[in-house]
Amino acid sequence: MTGSLAVDWIEHGAAVAMRKGAGASPRDAVWSVGRDGDEAIFHVHDSDARGVSRIYDISLSGPN
Repeated sequence: MTGSLAVDWIEHGAAVAMRKGAGASPRDAVWSVGRDGDEAIFHVHDSDARGVSRIYDISLSGPN
C-alpha cells in the first residue's frame, strides 16, 4: 500500500492538521489534533471522503 501524509501546524501552533491519502482509495482523511489549556488529553477530530467523522481522546507519553 502506498499513500501520503502531510502534517502542518495550524492556528499559530495551537493544533496540528494531518491530511492523509492512499492514492485511488476513497479513504482520504483529515485529522485535527489539539488540546485545551493544561489538559494532558489531546482531542482528535477525524473526517474522511466518505463523510464519516469521529472524535477521539488520546494521551501521549515519552519512553519509560
